[in-house]
Amino acid sequence: MVLNTQYLFFISIGIVLLAALISKYIRLLKNRNQIENAISSLDALFIERTDLILDLLDFSEQRMNLEKDLIEKIKGLSTASSSVEETLENEGVVAVKNIFIQAEKYPELKYNTMLSHFEYTWDDLRGDISSKRLYIDGLVAAHNNSIVTFPNVFVSKLLGFNHFDWLPVSKQLQKNLNPE
Repeated sequence: MVLNTQYLFFISIGIVLLAALISKYIRLLKNRNQIENAISSLDALFIERTDLILDLLDFSEQRMNLEKDLIEKIKGLSTASSSVEETLENEGVVAVKNIFIQAEKYPELKYNTMLSHFEYTWDDLRGDISSKRLYIDGLVAAHNNSIVTFPNVFVSKLLGFNHFDWLPVSKQLQKNLNPE
């Protein structure tokens, strides 16, 4: 009977240790997955920022083409020969009407509104990126601390969880920060 009790005692201790090992493994795995998910969402913000820059460039190009066409029309009217004053006067009236039509289609207010939208979205993205980087910093610090504390240090070494490097400083940036 004593032998059966000892077996049960050692088996129960083994089960408890195995459960603790599985629990620690799941916790470390969860930490690593949170870091990877946060980095993925940061990548999505970078892609959104790139798209915003491309949209701003397209918008600016359209605006410049509109202004270029308008200036060329005005320039063409002012350099026309004086022998065709009547034709020039008619073209001038038509050009002025076109200018007013273009101004109604593309008023300065619309341009300013679009630029304000781009600026607001840019600032919003900058804040989101900054917040996400701080969040990832916290996750990485928690993960790195968890793999070096007792008893996780044994589980992390046994199951291959390593220190996570987040945003290591590049050699060029180190050189810029510490000029010699």
